[in-house]
Amino acid sequence: RAEVIPNHIFLLYLLFKESIIKLLVSTWQGQTLIPFGLHV
Repeated sequence: RAEVIPNHIFLLYLLFKESIIKLLVSTWQGQTLIPFGLHV
């Protein structure tokens, strides 16, 4: 049971990881004030 990850939890993990990556990239770009999410 514990070794199997439910699909909805895995999808939430992917969305969370993607949002974290977007946040890190936007911060890395020197505060360009351009929403990185609009370019995806």
